[in-house]
Amino acid sequence: MKLKIENNDLTVTVEATRELSFEEIFKSHQLVTGRNDELNTGREEKHTFVPEDAGETTEGSNTESKFDFKKPTWMPKDGEMVKAEFMCPQCGYDKVTHVKFGYNRWSCPGCGIRLFLAYATGTRGEKDANGFYYKANREFISRAPENSEDDFSKMFTRSDDPEKPDAYDTIPDIKKYLDKHGIDYSHAKFKGDYVALIPDD
Repeated sequence: MKLKIENNDLTVTVEATRELSFEEIFKSHQLVTGRNDELNTGREEKHTFVPEDAGETTEGSNTESKFDFKKPTWMPKDGEMVKAEFMCPQCGYDKVTHVKFGYNRWSCPGCGIRLFLAYATGTRGEKDANGFYYKANREFISRAPENSEDDFSKMFTRSDDPEKPDAYDTIPDIKKYLDKHGIDYSHAKFKGDYVALIPDD
């Protein structure tokens, strides 16, 4: 299986010889978008995504990062407030502003339009000579059409109906529901295919 997710200046490609789990797809999506959403399956166990390159290791752990890069210890943590140089093309706002590290857009304090947060030096987590981590001088353009939901957001939405499965349920549970409602899933190969067959209403 090959998964490719793109978002502005970041592309993540994952190749696997097996079907990717829901959690692995979620992690890939989170890495590309820079969002810090929490994966909650509704079970007692709580799953949160901590990037394997975050520099945090468990004592005695021999696991190696699946990524080719390691997060330097001097790099700010995701969500930590850092300096950004704002030069809004719409209203001219040009003051030093603090934004959360790891985000790729931020609303202009002057006019409210979303501005793209570009790395100040072109390298993630590196400060420029003036101490800025980001430069915000152009409008953020989403690749998704206006007023449309992100496909991954839809996939990760919880069902309000306790009888109706969603992406957090197992494939056998989803199959059981589809069988009960006479929905053919013979062409489905991956979990996302089964989830897509669950009726919206």
